[in-house]
Amino acid sequence: SRVCFPPLFPACCRGRSSEGLRAHRVEQCMFRCCARRMPLNFEYLIVGGGNAAGYACREFVAQGVGAGRVGVIMAEPVLPYERPALTKAYLHPPTAKVRARLPGFHTCVGGGGERQLKEWYEEHGIELVKGKAMSVDFKSKCVTVGDDQQCTYGKLILATGCSALRVSKFGVKGDDLANVFYIREESDAAALVQALEALPEGKGQAVIVGGGYIGLECAAALVGWGIDTTMVLPEANVMPRLFNAELGKWMEDQYMARGIKIAKGEIAAEFIGTDGVLSGVTLKSGQSLPCNISVVGVGSTPNVDYCQGLKMDLGGFAVDK
Repeated sequence: SRVCFPPLFPACCRGRSSEGLRAHRVEQCMFRCCARRMPLNFEYLIVGGGNAAGYACREFVAQGVGAGRVGVIMAEPVLPYERPALTKAYLHPPTAKVRARLPGFHTCVGGGGERQLKEWYEEHGIELVKGKAMSVDFKSKCVTVGDDQQCTYGKLILATGCSALRVSKFGVKGDDLANVFYIREESDAAALVQALEALPEGKGQAVIVGGGYIGLECAAALVGWGIDTTMVLPEANVMPRLFNAELGKWMEDQYMARGIKIAKGEIAAEFIGTDGVLSGVTLKSGQSLPCNISVVGVGSTPNVDYCQGLKMDLGGFAVDK
């Protein structure tokens, strides 16, 4: 015989016979279903599991905020870490004395603090909620994580940072080819290292799109692998927002002395590929640069898609204090 179920009964249990229910172990299924729907309650809730979240947790602990009062919503599968390492020591070649790898650069080692491993968060009663924040209801003070997990809060800290600005937004084609990289998360840097390790020794060619922090740091790292590296930037010198022409030239001279070529006043127009894998970059001038690796660093855009309820002003959130 079939069993009738109330509307909130787990969908995977409905329509089964009584014998099938026994085999299905419905009690455990009901527990999992209810557990997913139970809201998690925090006095302080941090949305974002990056560098800022790690340092905020350290400050909460320093101020004596007790166990069970702080929660952190994390979209990345790893604990908060020092993100700048991804384009520095993380990209060092195998011959380097130091290669940054987790858990070696979890926060807060960058500020001289202790390394905050899983045990540190457990010891201080800070709950790590795995998943992506999908929406924020500011009236009811509730954040939805994933499909159905809800977290309520007394005070909310938005610390989701930025995502890499993709050149496809400006009409550049082919940035979804294999071996075109944007470095934002640890998994991005790991994928780049894996691609570098797969190249025949001494035969790699790389094009770095962008002359800011990401471009300069990645170019310095890749030439350390013995890779023929070219930087492409539209401005008159590297780091134009920070460096004047004289300082920019000094920096460029340091890079060129180490074998890095710099194409200034140029814009990447298209990434060319063969069988879905990068083989070159075509510039707006028509010049073609063959390569099997490209890293793009042309800026960032804030991660605010989950909190449309806040008023945007001057490129950020309008606040009352």
